[in-house]
Amino acid sequence: MNKYLFIPPFSNHAPHVHKGWITSYIKRIRLNCKKDIDFLLHKNTFFLRLLVRGYDSQFLIPIFKQKFKRKPLIKNLIQKQHTNKNLDNSKPIMIFKLPTCSRTCQIRTNLKKCLRFTKDIKNIRNKSEIIGNSHNSPILCYKGGKQIGKILVKATLPK
Repeated sequence: MNKYLFIPPFSNHAPHVHKGWITSYIKRIRLNCKKDIDFLLHKNTFFLRLLVRGYDSQFLIPIFKQKFKRKPLIKNLIQKQHTNKNLDNSKPIMIFKLPTCSRTCQIRTNLKKCLRFTKDIKNIRNKSEIIGNSHNSPILCYKGGKQIGKILVKATLPK
């Protein structure tokens, strides 16, 4: 039932986003196809589907010319899984929810610097409850801005 409705090239995504997801899809095909002939068949089919979807062949050809060997891809996946298992996710992480506005963007860098794990924090009791021992910068996320419909006011024409 797959209609192969990939993200169209005229969407508002930046070109590097299109290149990234196409590359990832090709890597997935390489991982799923043990035989080279199967990989080439599915990769070429994917190329044709992207052309039908509206992608330019000049954009696609450099992406599809890249060589993807299965063994290094598998090795990379195993290393990532091993790294993720070694991470201690039990420590709390600082997360700050900020309003979306121009002032927030201006102070974002300074805010991250101020809230970073420093040597002075070692003197605080129960510091792991406050910041964790991860030595990571805090995560800053943003609330959605006002919706355009709530900002606009309906105008009535004079009679």
